[in-house]
Amino acid sequence: MYYFWFAPTLTYQIAFPRVPFVRWSRVLALTFQLFLSTTLAAFLAMQVVKPNLENLVMDLEENSGEVRTSVIGEYILKLSITATYM
Repeated sequence: MYYFWFAPTLTYQIAFPRVPFVRWSRVLALTFQLFLSTTLAAFLAMQVVKPNLENLVMDLEENSGEVRTSVIGEYILKLSITATYM
């Protein structure tokens, strides 16, 4: 039961099929996918999120901190596309 809590699946199974050896090609493929996903998330954060947040701060400073729903809505829409990809 404890294993199911830490490694949940869509259906509860008492016995999982296991291979008696490590498939290193699968380990390398998963490591590569992890590296690629992390790199893409970092790239999107640096190229899209950071400039949008800096522009939002500049817009708020120009308006003396007055929050307008149109400005906030515009930046939320811009950042939501990136958040979907991340």
